[in-house]
Amino acid sequence: MKADVDLENKRPNLPRIVEYTLTCWQGGMDVRHALPKATFYRHRILILEETGYDISLEPQKKTIERINFDLDYLKSHEVNVIPSTLQGYLFKPGYCPRWAAH
Repeated sequence: MKADVDLENKRPNLPRIVEYTLTCWQGGMDVRHALPKATFYRHRILILEETGYDISLEPQKKTIERINFDLDYLKSHEVNVIPSTLQGYLFKPGYCPRWAAH
């Protein structure tokens, strides 16, 4: 179903709890059984009118594309020299306080 509002770029004009229901549904949660019946239908109507998404349907599962890097790519992008601005954040072995034994 085509949505009137692009949810990733523009935030819909929904109450926070209804927006939370929409976010849960987009994350793959089956909100039909997580909410009381009256609340579910009230949220469904608000979301349907504002965005065009019907939360009574199964949400579309997004698959994440896995990127594999070969060893040559990793070797060519290896950091060999650390900038001097970051040198202070590195662990340097040295003085270590010793605590008295109990």
